[in-house]
Amino acid sequence: MFSYNHRSLKTIAAYRYAFLSGALYYTNDKNTIDTLTQCGEHLGWMAQILDDIETLWKPRYNEEKLNVVTFPILYGLQLTHPRAITLRTLIQNPTPNSDKIYTVLDKMNLRYESMHIELDHRDQALQLLKDNFTKERAKMLKIILDWLLRDAHLLI
Repeated sequence: MFSYNHRSLKTIAAYRYAFLSGALYYTNDKNTIDTLTQCGEHLGWMAQILDDIETLWKPRYNEEKLNVVTFPILYGLQLTHPRAITLRTLIQNPTPNSDKIYTVLDKMNLRYESMHIELDHRDQALQLLKDNFTKERAKMLKIILDWLLRDAHLLI
C-alpha cells in the first residue's frame, strides 16, 4: 500500500529555513526577509518535485521507493483527467503494480506537467530576486539553477 511521505515538507522547510537564516543574518528589513524566505520555499518545491520525478522515472533500481506517494502521483490524483480514477485504483491496491502506475502517469503526461510546475517554482524564485535585488544576484542564482537542472531534459 502506498503512503504519503512527509519528506517533501522537510525539503521545502529546509530551503525556507536556509534562506530565512541567511536573510536574518544579512538584514532586519522585514520585506527582504519575507522575499528571501519565499524564494527559499520556491526552491524547496523545485528541488522536491525534481527529486520525485527522478524517483519515479529514472531506472527502477529501488522498487521500495515506489511505496511512497510522490508529487506527480498526488498531482495526478487531484486532476479531473479521465485516468485519475485508474491511478487511484492502482495506488489503493494492497500490492500496487508499478509498471501500470508508470504507464498511467505517462498517459496523463504527468512527467511533463510536473517538470513544468518545477520550472515555474524556479522562475518564481528568480523573479523574486530580480525584482528585489541586484541583477547580478539573480543572474548568479540562475547560473547555479541551470547547472543543477542541466540533465533535467533527460527526465522528460
